[in-house]
Amino acid sequence: MEKTLGQLVEELVYNSVELYFMSAIGVSFLAGALLILIIQKRRPELKRELWTKYVVYLGVVALCSFLFISNYRLWFLGLICGMGMFEMIRISKTPELRDELAQVLLLYFVFCGGIFILANESGRYFFWLYALVVLFDGFSQLAGLLWGRHKLAPKISPAKTWEGLAGGFASVLITLLLLTGSFEGEQYLTMLIFAVLISAGALTGDLLASKWKRMAGVKDYGHLLPAHGGILDRFDSFMGAGGILGGAYAILSLFLK
Repeated sequence: MEKTLGQLVEELVYNSVELYFMSAIGVSFLAGALLILIIQKRRPELKRELWTKYVVYLGVVALCSFLFISNYRLWFLGLICGMGMFEMIRISKTPELRDELAQVLLLYFVFCGGIFILANESGRYFFWLYALVVLFDGFSQLAGLLWGRHKLAPKISPAKTWEGLAGGFASVLITLLLLTGSFEGEQYLTMLIFAVLISAGALTGDLLASKWKRMAGVKDYGHLLPAHGGILDRFDSFMGAGGILGGAYAILSLFLK
């Protein structure tokens, strides 16, 4: 069966967008590698840890980029949410934490529900969201390391800075504007809102996960991913952004019916 002109154009646009995302992610990883080379000259004892973390994260992004756009995304997402829940329960050893665990897990399920709504709608859009969060994480870390001076939440996550947040937000907004060509009017405002929601959601997920970890008095949620703080630590930003966007989508769908 031959494809129509409209289908060919749509496929070309989709492929172009995905190519752009992968190129942007590649740039962020390249910048990260260059930054590691600079850091290891000053702190040679960190060389092994930094490169291990880098390679593992590269593998995670490659695997997720494939699975999130495939028909297996819901199963894979369910695995991530399940493992994240297990990690939260595992570190909740004190009576005080166990008393609050039910409320925390309820909030966790709300975020998981929101992200499942998005995943069920479209694999491509779901991948695009993941790519935007990867860019947010990457450029917020780069901006924070290069220019970070003002702490954002020192008691919860000491490494995070306002400069890092600005760098992550800028990367998301610029990407959305370049992809859509929305540089003025209502379209620009729409992309700005999307950038704010994605950045705020990613930051919220990260801070909530860090707060629970610090309340438990542990450094990492787990050690399944070498040089990373566990499955939840790797996906907290994505779950936060996806949960907020999924919730907003569900609410808008109810009112627009």
